Amino acid sequence: MTTLGIGPEARRRLSARRTAEIVADELRRQIIDGELSDGDLLPRQEVLVEQFNVSLVSLREALRILETEGLVSVRRGNRGGAVVHAPAKASAAYMLGLLLQSDYVPLADLGTALRDPELDFVRVGLHVLLREQRHERK
Repeated sequence: MTTLGIGPEARRRLSARRTAEIVADELRRQIIDGELSDGDLLPRQEVLVEQFNVSLVSLREALRILETEGLVSVRRGNRGGAVVHAPAKASAAYMLGLLLQSDYVPLADLGTALRDPELDFVRVGLHVLLREQRHERK
């Protein structure tokens, strides 16, 4: 992303966003690798801030990124905290569907991808997506 024509305050926001993305990447990796399991409670924000050596703002942005992806849910209040969620097949299928809708994908390319054994995840995702779409139409 270019910073041409923006002031120093906007540049600071971009770098804070980048820090949040790095923290989100690491937490995402821990979830995917099984270091953090479905239902685990992440450490308190103060502990994570110290662990990652980032600001509270950057940590909260990282948690928002993961919350948007469905990998954590943040509960507010005395009994609050960030709860880990395993990646869901339905979410992957939905995102794949959005990608296919936003980028023009020729039917022949889709057929080729469905026959490629290395792309089993695509096949599973598309089947889930199509089943959900059929169910919504009924």
